[in-house]
Amino acid sequence: MQPFFEDVAIGQELPPVTRRPKLMQMVRWAGASENLHPVHYDPEVIRASGVPDALVHGRLKAAFVTEVVTNWMGTRGTLHKLSIRLLGMDFPNQELVCRGKVIGKPETSGGPVVECEIWLENPQGEVTVRGTAIVSLPHRNGS
Repeated sequence: MQPFFEDVAIGQELPPVTRRPKLMQMVRWAGASENLHPVHYDPEVIRASGVPDALVHGRLKAAFVTEVVTNWMGTRGTLHKLSIRLLGMDFPNQELVCRGKVIGKPETSGGPVVECEIWLENPQGEVTVRGTAIVSLPHRNGS
């Protein structure tokens, strides 16, 4: 369902997105993104680095959390700006929940936009990715 600028309220939560990355997805991501550091898939390197399991790529987590905004804004919304900070490690087979909420509706030189806070929580409820997104939405009257 397409959201309209007039119907969005500050504090409104965006529908969450849940992802459970598998090692095969991470290996494919490593190849596609040309980030082939073995800490993302090689058991020997992972053990030697002292982390408990393969690390989910930061950019893959950023893609997951971006889905919260792009799913919500609909086909007539436009993502203008995205800022992401990586705050912690995540591992394969964990349920990662991506969330978001509207934090502002500022007027800019390009017109009104919606500012959203977005984040990713691991199974322990810790935030391991935090960011913001600026989106324009269509007006209900079509302008």
